[in-house]
Amino acid sequence: MTTVRINPSWPEFGHDGLDTALVDALVARVVARQRDADHAVLLLLRCLLADDLPGRQRRLATEAVLGFRYGLVDPRRDPMDAWMEHRQLSFATAELLAGQLFGDQTFAVDGRVGVRHMRTARVQLSTWLSDRFYFGFSEWLSPSCYASNAAALGLLVDHASDKDIRARAGIVLDLLLADIALHGFNHRLGATMGVGFAEELICPSASPLHQVWERAFGEDNPQVDPSSVLSLFITSHHQAPPALCQIANQPVRRVISSHGLDPHEVPSALNTHPWFPRTAIRDRIRFWWGQHALSKADSMRNSVRGFQEFGDDGWLSAIRDALSPRRLTDWVVRCLNPVPAGATLGRANVQTVSTANYLLSSVQRYAPGAFGSQQHLWHASLPGDVEVFGTHPGSVKRFPMSSIAPGEWVGNGINPDIAQHHNVLLASYDLTNRQARRARWVHFHFPFVDLDRAGLGRDWVAGRRSDGYVGILSTHRFEQISESELVVRAARGAYLVICGDDEEFGSLREFIRVLREHSITRHGDTVTAEGPHGRFALRSGGPFRVNGRLVGTEYPRCEAPGVLIPRNPISITFQGDTHKLVLDWATGSRHTTRIS
Repeated sequence: MTTVRINPSWPEFGHDGLDTALVDALVARVVARQRDADHAVLLLLRCLLADDLPGRQRRLATEAVLGFRYGLVDPRRDPMDAWMEHRQLSFATAELLAGQLFGDQTFAVDGRVGVRHMRTARVQLSTWLSDRFYFGFSEWLSPSCYASNAAALGLLVDHASDKDIRARAGIVLDLLLADIALHGFNHRLGATMGVGFAEELICPSASPLHQVWERAFGEDNPQVDPSSVLSLFITSHHQAPPALCQIANQPVRRVISSHGLDPHEVPSALNTHPWFPRTAIRDRIRFWWGQHALSKADSMRNSVRGFQEFGDDGWLSAIRDALSPRRLTDWVVRCLNPVPAGATLGRANVQTVSTANYLLSSVQRYAPGAFGSQQHLWHASLPGDVEVFGTHPGSVKRFPMSSIAPGEWVGNGINPDIAQHHNVLLASYDLTNRQARRARWVHFHFPFVDLDRAGLGRDWVAGRRSDGYVGILSTHRFEQISESELVVRAARGAYLVICGDDEEFGSLREFIRVLREHSITRHGDTVTAEGPHGRFALRSGGPFRVNGRLVGTEYPRCEAPGVLIPRNPISITFQGDTHKLVLDWATGSRHTTRIS
């Protein structure tokens, strides 16, 4: 799809839901500094930029904007989270546009005038944008985070007076859309992700990112809701380049990609950054906290300094209290392995394989045996919103910090070891660590009710929707709990996931026959699976082999049809069927050309 679309417009005051009640509600959220107040202030700023608010609403909106807290270092006693990667963007975007609108007026929190706020925000945005181009998104493929980023980037593209910020925001927005295009399926993003919520995993088409897909690559524009921050992207002038549209609509692809950094890589990576080299502790803290790495051994000492310098902040306050006393050392953190450490978003090596009939996506060898907070490690999708995945449930009753603990379907109490080879995934788990605080079973979301046909045996399950198939083979017995949940009660086990389609198998009966021809066993730390798809061997802390050949799970930034990007790129090229997109950070340019 390469046609230029006409985007919906931001509504005039008094029309399409933008009225006095909405503006008053946004003002109240900003003044109260509620948890998502950064989204409310972005919407207020968009209303002010339209310059059509009645006098009373404009005065209230202006007072709210001038009284808002924008920075990590500003005085605070509120529950707003300004430190996560996507929040850093939304707060800095709000500060830039507030300073742009009210350059000579005084901001209540710190007494600085708007021009000074604008300068501060420009530095933060320039750094944030360059880090995303160079390292990728730490919150990889996360629907809510990506939707928030799309909104803020769209607002910058449309309204930042700084031409360089505008241009680079457009480049990073293209990169975000490329992630969605490459790892999406059936107009939705149901893939592995760094930050997931149960409703997004079970029904990706109901997540906010579905509207981003439709606005960027779909046939119809989503409805503009001025109470939703996503409307800032929906009404943006930014167009998805033709090359990305063509990639998004390719029926078959295999993508391997690397996202973010491991915490121990951060000091060196920032020191050698080609555009913004930095060695200050505060800069490291900002990056670490952006990847939720507050209590990893690599960042612990600096996080304690950050708690002292930045003060209380809802989520941070809870973590600070959990990690008292302040004399905690790296060694103590490694030994205690506190729950907050599981929130860290390290480098994610992702493989996604998709056809018109299925998707299988996973993050390779991701912190096996560790806590998992909101990371979603593997996911399979079939047509018709059929989502299949497995987790080791973490009950909030077992964790003192429920805001970051895994839940029934989100994250893992203990992460499995996972490796994928095309349409086959192998997972190994050991739940004996800290058994007093962990469930001794794993479970699977397998929605029988949404499948056209399904079969369930002692140690296997398979289902079909339209022309897509998914099957799981376990070392231990399945127990069906409900129409959408299966449980395996074993402390040390493994399972194999296979996806396929009608073109390959012809029928569910044949797919089940092939699935059951596989065997899967676990001996010590090694899991072996053999069958018509090959021989797979995964050893905990060791190699992953397919048919005896060592398979690497450290990936380049991105490799897919029409895409080959090394880690830490200077320029990035995406090639579709008839168009090519080149993103050049050195010149701050994005060029689309037709392929002859």
